[in-house]
Amino acid sequence: MLDKLGDQIAIIHEKQPDVILEASGPEAMQIGDSLTQLNAEWDRINRMYNDRKCCFDKSVEEWRQFHCDLNDLSQWLTEAEGLLAEAHTTDGRLTTEAAKIHQQELEDGVSSHQASFSALNSTGEGIIQKLTTTDGSFLKEKLAGLNKRWKTITAEIMERQQRLRGENEQLINFTRKLEEFSCWMENIENAQGEKPTMSHEESLQELMGLIEEMDTQGEKLKWLNRNEPEVLSNENIGPQERENISDRLRILNIKWKRVLREAPNRVRELETHVHQLHLVPQTKPPGYPVLQKMVLVSSGSENLVQAQPVLEISAPADLDKTTTELADWLALIDQMLKSNIVTVGNAEEINRTIARMKITKEDLEHRHPQLDSVFTLAQNLKNKTSSSDVRTAITEKLEKLKNQWDNTQHGVEIRQQQLRRMLSDSMKWDDQKQDMENFIGQYELHLHALLQNPKEKLTKQISENKMLLQDLDKAATKMNSFNDLSNKLLQDYSGDDTRKVKEIMDHLNTSWINLKQRTCNRQNALEADLKTMHALLKDLESFLKWLQEAEATVNVLADASQREPAAQESLAERELKKQMEVALDKWCLVLTVV
Repeated sequence: MLDKLGDQIAIIHEKQPDVILEASGPEAMQIGDSLTQLNAEWDRINRMYNDRKCCFDKSVEEWRQFHCDLNDLSQWLTEAEGLLAEAHTTDGRLTTEAAKIHQQELEDGVSSHQASFSALNSTGEGIIQKLTTTDGSFLKEKLAGLNKRWKTITAEIMERQQRLRGENEQLINFTRKLEEFSCWMENIENAQGEKPTMSHEESLQELMGLIEEMDTQGEKLKWLNRNEPEVLSNENIGPQERENISDRLRILNIKWKRVLREAPNRVRELETHVHQLHLVPQTKPPGYPVLQKMVLVSSGSENLVQAQPVLEISAPADLDKTTTELADWLALIDQMLKSNIVTVGNAEEINRTIARMKITKEDLEHRHPQLDSVFTLAQNLKNKTSSSDVRTAITEKLEKLKNQWDNTQHGVEIRQQQLRRMLSDSMKWDDQKQDMENFIGQYELHLHALLQNPKEKLTKQISENKMLLQDLDKAATKMNSFNDLSNKLLQDYSGDDTRKVKEIMDHLNTSWINLKQRTCNRQNALEADLKTMHALLKDLESFLKWLQEAEATVNVLADASQREPAAQESLAERELKKQMEVALDKWCLVLTVV
């Protein structure tokens, strides 16, 4: 359709000079304005088409990857079901020796497919929302069946693991608590996300129910961190399983810190929606003070800041109390700095964190008079006491508090500088990412267009494909620049969440490599076709040359046979027949190849 319109517009432009020559002045101006408007509209339509084509290609790629992951996981589940069944006797009893053969393989399979299983469900939900009701229901049922099989298989594998290692009660207990905490973490992460099928009030109730369990779950995580070294030192645990347990616990710690950081904002957001819906004053759910205490600093709430007024020191007895409170408050900020992980490459999230750090810096400035009051009171106490031990103890306590204050303040400033650098680098990275996505998308379309013209002359196809290869070689510097910047972000901000940068870099590199490989393969195939064609032409020339020689020989023999009739074929005739048979075979081969 667009090609036809393009041809029509080209015809209009060709006729423009002749029409303008025949038109009057006002008509010529009107024609010029109309053509300008037509060109602008045509450019807009082409941009819209290219944008939608890119979106379509991305959706196709997303669906293709989803389909591959779905098939891969389905195949592994089928294989796992078969391996699990092999360990059972005909009457359904589990044979321990047979179960040991594939147990480690099954455990490794669960670990290697865990990430793709989670990604499959996450991507599947997004795809389902874009499908029609019928197709969406079909895919939803398919995912539900896959989830059911996954849970059944993983449960049986874990049960076998416990039976095969029944002598290690500590590992069994640790694994059970790790699974329980992982399940709770998955629930609260899901509760913090958007759920189109649930109202804001239901989402708030679900989230608050999970928040009320945070004290218990926090103790469970402390227990897991405390007992991890002892459990992993067990000789019965293989290297792969030891690494899996360590990685899972490390990831759960990162997720825990993220939940602490994001849960208050999500609660306030849901409360606002519920408040607007019912038009009643907001009330704090019972579990909210617990969460409020846990993220006092990282939430950046003005109300929380106001809830901590500067304490007035009016008596010597206040020294220990105030010093302890200040030290605890500084320790809370230190903990916030360690747990305040941001997503590298996400400028919006980094900006929010910078704003919270600014509030934290203002809190430090706001509390500095309290620190001065502590030093003033301590100096008065030192002047009033005659005990050198008391004066020494007061001095040591003040030095410790001052060092803690300086270290915390320095940590906040360093983090602010790091976040500002991260924001600048992330914005540059995002710009380059968009450039590379557009660039790869354009060349994908170019290659697709070349593949749609197989009837063009081979020399023209080779020339166009070679130009595309040269363009790709020139553009390799852009890809290298993007990779360098991505690796810089991965290295400089390794303490934060760099998964987004890593995943996008890997995806773009894969697309880039595939694009170059497909273009090179096509170039090789076209050049091979051209060589074959040249060889055929050479054979054809040889055949035509021989045909001329054979024709002359036939004429000579015909003349000879008229003059001297022979009773049988002469030697020349037999040789000519033999050559004709060989030539005929060659000609048939040429026709077959062509």
